[in-house]
Amino acid sequence: MDNPKIKGRRRPRRQTNDMFLALIVAHLHVPQSPDVFRPDDALRNAFAHRATLAAGRARREEAWRTAEAAGACPATRLEAGRNLFGQADIMGSADLLLSQPVDIFGKSRVLGAQGRAGIASAEAAFRQSALDVQQEVLTAYANLLSAQRLLEVARTQRDLAETIRVATTKRVDARALPEIQGFRATLEVERADGLVEDRSAAVAAARLRFAGAAGDDGPGASAVLAPLELPVPTLGLERPELMTLRAEANQAIADERVARQGWLPDLEIQAGRTSFDTPAQYNARIQLTANLLDWGANGNRAKAAAAHRRAAELALADRTHAAQKDIDAAQTELTAAEKAYANYAKLSEGAQTLLDRTRRGFELGASPLTDVVDAERALTDAKELSINAQLRRDLAVEAMLRAQGRFLVEPR
Repeated sequence: MDNPKIKGRRRPRRQTNDMFLALIVAHLHVPQSPDVFRPDDALRNAFAHRATLAAGRARREEAWRTAEAAGACPATRLEAGRNLFGQADIMGSADLLLSQPVDIFGKSRVLGAQGRAGIASAEAAFRQSALDVQQEVLTAYANLLSAQRLLEVARTQRDLAETIRVATTKRVDARALPEIQGFRATLEVERADGLVEDRSAAVAAARLRFAGAAGDDGPGASAVLAPLELPVPTLGLERPELMTLRAEANQAIADERVARQGWLPDLEIQAGRTSFDTPAQYNARIQLTANLLDWGANGNRAKAAAAHRRAAELALADRTHAAQKDIDAAQTELTAAEKAYANYAKLSEGAQTLLDRTRRGFELGASPLTDVVDAERALTDAKELSINAQLRRDLAVEAMLRAQGRFLVEPR
């Protein structure tokens, strides 16, 4: 006879083990959510892997280093030498001389402004490269998404054609329909199979093009592509060509200031020791150096820089006006594309209702097979028109981003 105390101790342990196993089995059977791949994920991959962005970052660092060097304080110079012939130095210089230019007129600051204009130009070039990459990636993404949607329609059409073929075969076997109807239903299945094969190849090609644009292998075959959405509008125009023209105008202003400062003298403080062959003597002096006559060189440089500045400002005003019209045109195209997509979506719903009713009538013997095939093709055409309208809408979103100079993901 079993000891009840032993049973009382073992039963909870078995129950705990059973519950633990049940939780493991339940976890294994929980359906996993599909991996969703978004357009901003594609852009992050492209910005991280594309060599053209890496080159832009290197040029941006080059411009920053150049600006730092241009705006640095004047260099301290040390001159050391010795008279090899033991004779007096007829030049009157010292064997040890320390010189420190003093920038009392802010020449380094003006040169730093030139460097900052170069940084702005490099940043504009970088953003233009990033904008081009975004265009390639989003266009390839939209085409891949459209190809996948068309493939889904083809597979649905194939499944529907197979269902109709099975129903037709049953009615032919029951001598309710002539054999020619069964042959036609079989042809529809073969036609759908060919369409699925063609569109599978189109998806594979679109995936390769997307991988080339993104700079990596792209999403996995099981990943679900999220639709492309337009981000919240921002104020101001950030188009790279406008940034370039603004930087060019600032560069011309800095060049004009540099040219005008060419008339200003250079001040230098010097400290030195006399020849090492004589008793130590130290002296200090302040030296002022100025151009007495440059034959109009600085004046012409200043006038040229001023003309360059005016040209850049006029070009900036012209491009700003054209950019605003480009944005308005992109907005018009986006609105039309969204309206077309909504209309074709309603058409698809109506075609689906027509097909459902026609199939029901065919099953009851009230509708011929031709009506079902016509309704099926009408639904397929409506869905394809809707998908094409959605592709047009996605491309219009990309065009709007490009027109405004905006990014789904800010490049770094």
